[in-house]
Amino acid sequence: MGLAKMGSEISHVIQTYKDPSSMPNITKPSDRDPLAGFPNGRKKRKLIVTEQEMIAAGLTSKERDYCAPVLMAWRKCKAERTIFFPLFCMHFRHAYLECQTIDQIMRMKEYEREYRLMKKEQSAA
Repeated sequence: MGLAKMGSEISHVIQTYKDPSSMPNITKPSDRDPLAGFPNGRKKRKLIVTEQEMIAAGLTSKERDYCAPVLMAWRKCKAERTIFFPLFCMHFRHAYLECQTIDQIMRMKEYEREYRLMKKEQSAA
């Protein structure tokens, strides 16, 4: 997962360097309507735990995302089971990695949507 992510980030940087207007800016929020193309609306993602709970659990800023509750449960299980955590906590690890994968896929789809909308606007102009 790390190498694939690294490769896509590098290619994005190279393409953005060549032509900054040809790629969506991934560091800024979208300026397009998030409901465009969704006649029935979109399901809004909500954080299950609060920022204070994540800080109290000792999560770093990079770990404070939609998968934080699963990560907190995994760490709690590891702390409670100590030496036997590989036997009892692997389902939490699997759930966390699956959550991270789903989150990455959703971000890639959102980026692709931004890219297509941007190309559509550029071709219409």
